[in-house]
Amino acid sequence: MDLARYETQLGYPPFEMSIEETEGVSKKHGFHLGTVERLAREIVEDTYRARVLNNLPVVTIALMRGGKMMDLFYGDGWASDLDMEDY
Repeated sequence: MDLARYETQLGYPPFEMSIEETEGVSKKHGFHLGTVERLAREIVEDTYRARVLNNLPVVTIALMRGGKMMDLFYGDGWASDLDMEDY
């Protein structure tokens, strides 16, 4: 059994994304990114880069699960990777 099907059967909610197109304004996108976190993160990163490449507005993209923000991609990396001691 693959991991995505197993997580779905256990009741884990799928990952989703919320795109902040302009400062302070974000849109939750209705399609889900699956239940495998690694793949969901790749989709978020690819979406961010595609929007920049096509001159579409984007500030950040939030990785969401179960209505809660799990992490935030801001183009240079993920917020969870920041070393807050540097700020």
